[in-house]
Amino acid sequence: LVFANHAFCRLADMSLAELMGDGWVAVLHPEDRASVTASRVAAREVLGPNAWEGRFKVANGEWRWMRTASSARFDEAGTFQGYVGMAMDVTDTRRAEDRQRLLINELNHRVKNTLATIQSLARQTLRDGVPIRDGRERLTDRLLALSAAHNVLTRENWEGADLREIAREAVRPY
Repeated sequence: LVFANHAFCRLADMSLAELMGDGWVAVLHPEDRASVTASRVAAREVLGPNAWEGRFKVANGEWRWMRTASSARFDEAGTFQGYVGMAMDVTDTRRAEDRQRLLINELNHRVKNTLATIQSLARQTLRDGVPIRDGRERLTDRLLALSAAHNVLTRENWEGADLREIAREAVRPY
């Protein structure tokens, strides 16, 4: 590193002199150092572009994710002069992506549970000997009760719903 702006100095809580050369590696998360180094070495071998993400320890001790992108710089004679690049804090984006992944996994789990519940309701309701008309009405009532119980949970954002209300809605057709 031969230049860093004042924003990076403040973020890392290091002086410009401390960040120069490989000084900035001191604030890079130890688990990210090998992949960052490999990316930088690979780019330097071909004098090609370089991009990576890594965690940096910032002034308050928190780890923040940075995404970097840099390009090789050449002088008029075509001599390699180094890299010019930028870094962007992507911590909030990564947290949002992690949360979205968690929510999708939870949704998938709940959908599978709901389908298993519907399968069980259908099997119990439409067992041998139940007239089709009666079975259809019972299954419809039971599915509507399941929907009503789901509405209670949805209304409470799946947190803190009253168990009595959920149970009341679920057993209403029985």
